[in-house]
Amino acid sequence: MFNPLEWQIRIITDQVEKAGYLLTESQLQHLRVQLSEQENSDNFDIDIPGIDDDIIINFSQEEELEIIVQQIENSIPSLLNESVDIASEELTSSLKKDAPRMLKQHKRIELNFQKKIASIWGKSLDLLETLLVIAVEAGDNINDCLRDEASKNQDYVFDVVARLHARSCQIGYEILTLLRAGYADGAHARWRSLHELIVVAYYISDQGQETAKRYLLHEVVDRNKATKMYQEHFLALGVLPVDEKELEDLKQSEKDVITEVAFDDNDAKFYKKEYGWASSEEHRDPKFVDIAKKSGFLHMSPYYKWASHNIHAGPMRFHTSLGLLGIEDDVLSTGPSTQGLTIPGHSTAVAIMQITTLFLNFENTVDNVALCKVLDTFSEDIGKLFIEAEKLTLN
Repeated sequence: MFNPLEWQIRIITDQVEKAGYLLTESQLQHLRVQLSEQENSDNFDIDIPGIDDDIIINFSQEEELEIIVQQIENSIPSLLNESVDIASEELTSSLKKDAPRMLKQHKRIELNFQKKIASIWGKSLDLLETLLVIAVEAGDNINDCLRDEASKNQDYVFDVVARLHARSCQIGYEILTLLRAGYADGAHARWRSLHELIVVAYYISDQGQETAKRYLLHEVVDRNKATKMYQEHFLALGVLPVDEKELEDLKQSEKDVITEVAFDDNDAKFYKKEYGWASSEEHRDPKFVDIAKKSGFLHMSPYYKWASHNIHAGPMRFHTSLGLLGIEDDVLSTGPSTQGLTIPGHSTAVAIMQITTLFLNFENTVDNVALCKVLDTFSEDIGKLFIEAEKLTLN
């Protein structure tokens, strides 16, 4: 802030220095006292202890202006910071105070929108939920019946498919929740993860026990990689580091796993990669597309790529939004939409049917074969209902 007294001190100090004197802190304090008692005048005498000469101080307009400008310039950053802090505190307080009313209003809008979603897509979404309930119950039944025997026989394939089926059902419910709320693009992004689980499950089921074992043990490699990354950045994250003994134990566990599963030195190197568990003598460094091809899902690549736009930061997402389906204008979507639920909804139904059918095949009974047929019928009917609903949104 601009201080007239300090402005006078500055001018006097400069002129006293020009006269050959350098003022001490004690002299400056004495000067402040005199100035505070001095009447306003362009010229006046100053008595400074230790200086016998008479020094006439002249406050010229140029000097006044220079000092004022400099002090104002110096005070601007602090004034701005102070103003921003005050404004920020006031805005924060105001928004928190208004939050209950604001959220209540938005909740009412959200509920009304979900009712609109239900009026258009309700039948297809309800049938999708029915399919998910059937899939979960079927999976629980198979797991209860065969888990003990599978553990006894070290049936790694059963263990992998059981775990992937459970994860698939969970993701299926996540997708359903997003669809009921009108978030088709978010649902499509989650379907991408679901699709990966289906592809891996079918691949491992086809490749057999050794690949299933390599897949399960690869968890140690993934955990070691994640821990190393954490250890590199814990300071920047403001968290505690991993204990050195834990790091060494994890490193040794990875070595032990590689020693157990690697069929040669090259495989030991490739096993550490993301899909290293799928490495073979024929294909040392497989990618997801290779696994999809071998498991018979390569034809789904266009949908998989499309869903990837909803995960990554590429510009294609701006022009491929399911929530903007049928809208030609360049619109920025920031919330839910009644559009675009068919692709993620039907794709989810098909994926849940596929993974549950694969799991049911571990117990080849008449009831399970019949249930597989039911699941297939459900997935087809769900697709038809979604298409019918989509026609309503495009008219």
